Amino acid sequence: MKRTRGGAARRPPRAHVLMLALAIALVPLAFPLPAVAAAAGPPVVTAIDPSTGASGSSINVGNLAGSGFSGTPAVWLHRTGEESISATGVVPVSTDRLTCSFAIPLGASAGPWDLSVRNPDGQTGTLPGGFTVTRGASRNWFFAEGTARPGFDTYLTVQNPGGETAAVTLTYLTGTGRTKNQKIHIAPSSRATVHPADVLGTGNSAAHDFSTVVTCSNGQQVVAERPMYFDYSPLGGGSWTGGSAVLGAEAAGKDWYFAEGTVRPGFDTYFCILNPYGRQAVVTLTYMKGDGASTSERVPVAPYSRATVMPRAKLGTGDDAAHDFSTKATSSRDVVVERPMYFDYHGAWTGGHDVMGAAAPSSVFYFSEGTVRPGFEPYFCIQNPSGVPADVTLKYLKADGSSDTDRVAVPPRSRATVNPRDRLGTGDDTLHDFSTVVMSDREIVAERPMYFLYGGAWTGGTDVMGATWSSTSFYFAEGTTRPGFVPYLTVQNPGGAQANVSVTYMRGDGATVRDRLSVGPNSRTTVCPADKLGAGGSAASDFSTVIVSDQPVVAERPMYFDYRGWTGGSCAIGYGPYNVTAGAQELEGVPLPAYSGKVGREQHLCLTTGREPAATHYAISRTPPEAQNGMAWEEGGGSGFGAWGKAAPVEDERFYVCMRWNYTDLHGQAVLASKDWYYRKRLIVMNPATGRRVCASIIEYGPAPWTDRVSGLSPEAMLVLGADTDDGLVYRWAQDQSTPLGPI
Repeated sequence: MKRTRGGAARRPPRAHVLMLALAIALVPLAFPLPAVAAAAGPPVVTAIDPSTGASGSSINVGNLAGSGFSGTPAVWLHRTGEESISATGVVPVSTDRLTCSFAIPLGASAGPWDLSVRNPDGQTGTLPGGFTVTRGASRNWFFAEGTARPGFDTYLTVQNPGGETAAVTLTYLTGTGRTKNQKIHIAPSSRATVHPADVLGTGNSAAHDFSTVVTCSNGQQVVAERPMYFDYSPLGGGSWTGGSAVLGAEAAGKDWYFAEGTVRPGFDTYFCILNPYGRQAVVTLTYMKGDGASTSERVPVAPYSRATVMPRAKLGTGDDAAHDFSTKATSSRDVVVERPMYFDYHGAWTGGHDVMGAAAPSSVFYFSEGTVRPGFEPYFCIQNPSGVPADVTLKYLKADGSSDTDRVAVPPRSRATVNPRDRLGTGDDTLHDFSTVVMSDREIVAERPMYFLYGGAWTGGTDVMGATWSSTSFYFAEGTTRPGFVPYLTVQNPGGAQANVSVTYMRGDGATVRDRLSVGPNSRTTVCPADKLGAGGSAASDFSTVIVSDQPVVAERPMYFDYRGWTGGSCAIGYGPYNVTAGAQELEGVPLPAYSGKVGREQHLCLTTGREPAATHYAISRTPPEAQNGMAWEEGGGSGFGAWGKAAPVEDERFYVCMRWNYTDLHGQAVLASKDWYYRKRLIVMNPATGRRVCASIIEYGPAPWTDRVSGLSPEAMLVLGADTDDGLVYRWAQDQSTPLGPI
């Protein structure tokens, strides 16, 4: 149990003075103190394991071997004519070993890459050809929505970030069950724009509603989006103009989640369901309403076809919380589900937005875009699909590095709506632009709809599903600086170190243009591509974008437009393909006390006696200098041996995690397992802001509820994760309880 400074200390077990003296005298001989002096010469790099990785994948390096490493070095891969690939999560294990991770970009050239390590003093060592990039698997992209009816203009934009021409097939699956194919070729480092109506024609029938599957037949890794512009005729008559854009889904699935949805007056909500396979799918849509009630309906979807559902037919219309809803779509077979919405917001701003469903809930969501300037009204919609209440924290990161927070409790199987303006106010300056981290102690789904009057003239709205991980690269297939279009890029840095970002624009004429920027820690910045590309009316003004950073970031692309008199906007989170949540929610039927939330830095626990000198502890545990934080016993911290009252194995103490484990009814919690059952069980702890993971052991209990933290970690584990006190982390049971402790 954690002891706070100034409180009463736990009485340590009695120990003989001679035993203590022997421990102090003998330990330094067996466990030499870590070297802290800087190396005299440049580092030498001798090997890396693993030494290969596929483009579009994340590689966790368990052993970067050499000599002369000091401090926390910079590590990167480089090859002539290519953008360098920076390592993240660099952990100095010793002067001759590092661990780190590489996110190999899509389209990275196959073959040998040089591996370099640079110490903080600037001295560098290189292993020529030390790492080999192999060609990764191509991506497929699925879109449930699309129409060539009058009043709608649908496009597909496809990005080829690689060095070879991509042979791409677009398969259109119509509402009548018929399919048509379109084949195109996309030059290297370029993009293509496709207008499906050129193949399907235009008509006011189900034969002109379609879903799309985008595939590449020659192994190139492409990225696809679907922008759509419209003059929508609502059920009650009138004209709502606007547009939307979504990144495709990489795969079909049986479960899809949506936090937003409403059948209030002035809103028309739909669900589009794609069945890309050869057997009928039966889809159940469960609506979780704002008043806590729920209802459902079932929809059959024919093979190789699509279906459209209007929730209003089931839920009716009303101007109250009972007519706001979140949705879980569950299918008997793999499908893809989208939710387009059209609106007349407050009777003044017309438009529409669209999101692809989330394939699974998460305990953390990131949003790089957000503003409470005049003329913008953002919201956060939060779905809790679980059977227990969710405690949700929203942290708003502002341009100057400051932050504000909101908290909301979301009842089981329900939804909540948060208005950031209530916390941040309104102002026409950069301090009223913000990014957001949404954290929950339970798995949730979070979206950010936003309505606007842009420039005093263009009305509309956008919506995005949050990103569940930061990444060192993001891809956007769509973008244009043609007349009537104003695109932006917003980049969020949720980590504690400055992010150095490269932005590469791949234009429709095959040329590339590069820009560079820096984003401060826990902050955001906004980029206007037109400042670099200018404006024009040709394919040279159409572009795709690749964002590469030396620190994990999150990126979105908001865009405002007047498309042939139809005004509106769209927004998409880029494709960041690398990080996924690992581990399990239950172990032998026992859940964790929390799956995400704030962390605290814990003390060093004793390994020899209950009042262990700091020097003894640091020698035994091989504590890196950065983790020697004044929290060993004689330095004013320390909880003796911890909650189990005995010395744990060294590796367990180095990498330990504590929560308010359910072996006691303290604090009113349920007892789910015995105290002995929990001892030395292993968790996977993840920092979404940095992409780092650590395997940690249970040897301590805490922290106290009044700290507002759900967990604590040893200083060594915090160092591995690049985390600080009150950062939001993700927690799972290790599925393999023999997973080695330490960096993953």
